[in-house]
Amino acid sequence: MRSGRPYTIKDLENLSGIKAHTIRIWEKRYQLFEPDRTDTNIRRYCNEELQKILNISMLLNKGYKISKLSEMCRESLKQAVSDQFVDTKNDQDYYAAQINTFVVAMLELDEPLFEKTFASCILRYGLENTFVRVIYPFLSRVGFLWCTNDTMPAQEHFCSNLIRQKVYAAIDGLNHVDVPGKKDIFLLYLPGNEYHDIGLLIANFYIRKHGFKVVNLGPSVPFDDLAKICEMVNPNHLLTFFITPRPLAEVNDYLDKLEASISMASIYVSGNSKLLEKAVLPENVRYLKDIPDLLRVLESNRSIANAM
Repeated sequence: MRSGRPYTIKDLENLSGIKAHTIRIWEKRYQLFEPDRTDTNIRRYCNEELQKILNISMLLNKGYKISKLSEMCRESLKQAVSDQFVDTKNDQDYYAAQINTFVVAMLELDEPLFEKTFASCILRYGLENTFVRVIYPFLSRVGFLWCTNDTMPAQEHFCSNLIRQKVYAAIDGLNHVDVPGKKDIFLLYLPGNEYHDIGLLIANFYIRKHGFKVVNLGPSVPFDDLAKICEMVNPNHLLTFFITPRPLAEVNDYLDKLEASISMASIYVSGNSKLLEKAVLPENVRYLKDIPDLLRVLESNRSIANAM
């Protein structure tokens, strides 16, 4: 019996990194999958087939040949992945394995699997490295699903809520740390019609961890409200995220307006890399690709504060 929601071949490509054209060839040459088809002959794959392509992708990166992998049953593939990755000393292999497991946990609404995987990462790497090396890359991996609404709302909410719980707990667990000298204020928010706030919460954690003050306005803040809050708070830094696809011209206009209205603050943007890497950034706006970029900003500002 086929289980789970149907995935398109594009879903498999985006989640595994294996091109749809290659998957079609493997189906024909090795009978790797037997997807259902719609009345219009569109392929539809089940949970087991998604898990299979994720495992194959990982094993191909370890030097396995597709001809050999195609002969292995599902359990043999899982065992091969376990042998290669679960107890590996290679950090990159371990990260890849855990990210794939989080993908499966999200799509199958498997909370015990999510919790077990998260606990394993914490035990091996600690909380901060887990956020940097596993959770944030996982969010980047599945971001295309959020942007195109390919996931069901239940899957998105399920995953988002579990991660939010972890980040809130991490923020609550921080000891109060003061940066010597001047204490900069970071204002965090999402523009109007942006609601995916996990990146904002993770940034909140790291900024507080470095001893800076945070004012987090949360999702979908109207521009007029933002301007009023900036007059009240007088922040040194603004950080916002663009996640949802929107016209590039709209992003450029927003950033120009932001710099003109909030001239006293350093402005940072993050989120949708395909969108932001094409944006024309004003002089006072900097694109942060990932958490390490944010950490470099925080370390730089902390060094300046210590020197004052």
